[in-house]
Amino acid sequence: VGGEERCQYAMVGNRVNLAARLMASARWGEVLVDGEISKNRHFIFQHHGDIQYKGIEGNIPTYRLETRSGEQAQAYSGPLIGRDAELNKLLDFASPLFLKRPAGVAFVFGEAGIGKSRLSYETRKEIAEKQDVMWAYCPADQILRKPFNPFTYFLRNYFGQSSEEQASRNLERFESRYQNLYERLANVPGIDAQGLRDELARTKSVLGALVGIVYLDSVWEQLDARGRYQNTIQAVVNLFCCEALLQPLVIELEDAHWIDENSQELVVEFLRQITRFPMLLLVTSRFNDDGSHPPIFEISLSRAAHIPKLEIDLNALQSNFVRQFAENRLNGKITSEFLDLLLRSTNSNPFYLEQLLEYFEEQQLLSNHNQVWTVKDPNIQLSNSINAILTARIDRLSALAKETVKAAAVIGREFEIPVLAELMLHHEEYLRQNGNSLHLLHEQVQVGEKGQI
Repeated sequence: VGGEERCQYAMVGNRVNLAARLMASARWGEVLVDGEISKNRHFIFQHHGDIQYKGIEGNIPTYRLETRSGEQAQAYSGPLIGRDAELNKLLDFASPLFLKRPAGVAFVFGEAGIGKSRLSYETRKEIAEKQDVMWAYCPADQILRKPFNPFTYFLRNYFGQSSEEQASRNLERFESRYQNLYERLANVPGIDAQGLRDELARTKSVLGALVGIVYLDSVWEQLDARGRYQNTIQAVVNLFCCEALLQPLVIELEDAHWIDENSQELVVEFLRQITRFPMLLLVTSRFNDDGSHPPIFEISLSRAAHIPKLEIDLNALQSNFVRQFAENRLNGKITSEFLDLLLRSTNSNPFYLEQLLEYFEEQQLLSNHNQVWTVKDPNIQLSNSINAILTARIDRLSALAKETVKAAAVIGREFEIPVLAELMLHHEEYLRQNGNSLHLLHEQVQVGEKGQI
């Protein structure tokens, strides 16, 4: 925007104006979108109303962001390196599950990129090979710190709910999963099973309400705000106990440093039941800024000495594991000078290490002599910021791939290809190469995904 002597870059147009109006209309902590963005199948939206916005013609169908719609797929390549001791500790701690006994609470602490999710993934894989378990994935969200968000995320997956399906189909899925659990409990003898089954029947409408299904004249409809809060906790904890009565249960609470207060209360209530059934609570969290452990459920656990507890600190990889990581990635040996450079530049963080190796390969900064890798310039100057490395990697993409990544970044971490296509329609290179074909965009997104950009 401007002329030859002075100009500045800005985002203009109807979409920008609408985005500004949506932002101004949203309450604190609320995210509003229009009809196009609400079609994103990776998130759950609720219709907020058809609203007239200043300067925009007509009533705009407006939707409120509720939560993510499904479990994020983990994709890991190569073997787990440098974490065998921590993995074995977790597996030993979880071993009571194989005997249908309670395991306790395991904490995994570490900075961003250190490998907490990878360790959880490997633990899940190892346990699944030995025992049929139910794994309840409950991620806390940095943005969506709404009441009970980790558990409503789990429930939507558990009951197969999707924003793309009609309400009747979601109701059918809910009823099917609920009825299956209710009938399976009928085949389990004992007073525990009967009590859990009765509570499951009583709180059916509560579970339904948590995933957007409302039963008229139900328990949920008759409760006041305080009653709904208390019964939400009881319903979710009871559901976990029901599943644990049928097979061992692992609840993975990911990124607990972002957990909301209501979810903390739910976990406190769950801890009162954890020793009754074969259950394991696996909690991953970052350290505090001073390197200490955040006080997650600390008071509750200190009052419950009978609950087994394990704490694992994931620290930087040892130098021999950094070497192993790099040699596995490059499929060849590396020199000592190259190793020293990696140690200085990545702080032995696995994610930083992976990104730096990708950067070296893309920039063709490596040479191979007699099957041994080293850097071409031993005096190369590198930024110690991972953001700078990622920016440099994006700059290496083709013009079209680069513009695709930029457009995708405007939309968000996850997006629908048709939405991305609308942003790209004004890009000359995109139109020149393939008109408005979605196939081309899929290819460009895959380019970014391949490099974890």
